Amino acid sequence: MTIAVDIGSDEFRSLRLEQGRLLGRRVAAWYIDLPATRAQQRLLDEAHIRYLTSDDRLLVLGDAAIDLAETFHSPCMPLLPSGQLPTGDPVARQLCAAAIEAILPTPSEDAPTRCVLAYPRSRDSEVEFNQRTLWFVTRLIRLHGLEVEVTDVDFAAALAEFGQDQFTGLVLIGDGEETGLSLAYRGHILARTSIPRGMRAIDRETAKLRDLTVWSGAGEKYLDLAAAMRLRRELCESTHLEARPADHPLKRVCAEQLADVFRKACVWSSDRQVQQVSTALPLICIGPLTQIPGITGLIRDAMSLADFPLRVREIRTASNSHFSVARGALIHGVLESTAPTDLDRVA
Repeated sequence: MTIAVDIGSDEFRSLRLEQGRLLGRRVAAWYIDLPATRAQQRLLDEAHIRYLTSDDRLLVLGDAAIDLAETFHSPCMPLLPSGQLPTGDPVARQLCAAAIEAILPTPSEDAPTRCVLAYPRSRDSEVEFNQRTLWFVTRLIRLHGLEVEVTDVDFAAALAEFGQDQFTGLVLIGDGEETGLSLAYRGHILARTSIPRGMRAIDRETAKLRDLTVWSGAGEKYLDLAAAMRLRRELCESTHLEARPADHPLKRVCAEQLADVFRKACVWSSDRQVQQVSTALPLICIGPLTQIPGITGLIRDAMSLADFPLRVREIRTASNSHFSVARGALIHGVLESTAPTDLDRVA
């Protein structure tokens, strides 16, 4: 049996097929660090909030951290700053191990024995550091008794979303720390590019514009990213934001990032393999970007502004953006190892 794991800078996710049902789990990759006082511990216990202890600290992980950051006046910290696990940080490693454990099923006779890990291996500037993080995550999963196969995030997304398009199209993934564009052609990634800015950069800009700050217990001042995320979600649900496609700061920053990605991808026009792709392509948008109202219009504007060389016939968002990559990784695992009936249930 196979389980798919998707390690994103905003969420850790897993998806598996069990007794004919797809079962998914996800944990927000955020935490708050609280002093281990009796009062704090009692409040968490009474609210039935799970936490970890480390020396004289209480560590709250996941969505609970985002929700409680304002209550405890504590900065909400990303588990993977810059999309990577900090080096020489035992607390970060403890939290990462807890997040991995939370998305994996408990050991049993019917538990998965194989894991397909979707991971963004496409960063150019931080390859060595990225490999160290990948090694640590892989080791954690193996400690749970699973064999691990690593596949690329964009390849998994293409498998999940382009089944009706001969596995051909453009994949735009906006994660917390990175926005990437890839060209898939008949199940192969021909080209990819990315910029080291994602939704977290938009949240930082929002926090600066709204002067959203919070002070840690040590007296250090931080941008209040949890408040910025809550504000973004409220704005994304607002019809007022839909009516203002260009002048709202959230959309302006998003449009700038998209334009930068498509400008960077213009170098594909000199690639011989890319030149062979003459048909108009579908483009799928995956990740927190899909929450932005009018995102398809922003993408079209960015392509036009960058003079993007490939033709796009349609732009759509993933049907289930949270689990799209994990579903593609699971499809890959099922294709490698199993019966057609299982593939029908996953695809």
